[in-house]
Amino acid sequence: MKRRTRQHDETFRRRAVELLISGRSLNDLAREIGVSSPTLWRWKERYLAQAPAEADTNRSAQEVFQENKELRRRLKELETHHEILKKALGILSQPTLPPSMS
Repeated sequence: MKRRTRQHDETFRRRAVELLISGRSLNDLAREIGVSSPTLWRWKERYLAQAPAEADTNRSAQEVFQENKELRRRLKELETHHEILKKALGILSQPTLPPSMS
């Protein structure tokens, strides 16, 4: 029996890629919209290759995607550092007990 494949229009593909680029997980998004992960990955690669460069910065969509990825990684790192500093401040600001007199 021949397997029937669904055809998705360009608008559906573009919206899926925009969701992916916005930070959604590839596997989660693929499962949610009912396509395979490799298919969604191909759509993203095709979209990034065809997307026009930004007019004001002359950067390609691929460069913008890579910068976005790096900025998200850096943000996560800074949030982790912030949490560590908050915990350290909480520990250091606790009142100390005076030494007990023996």
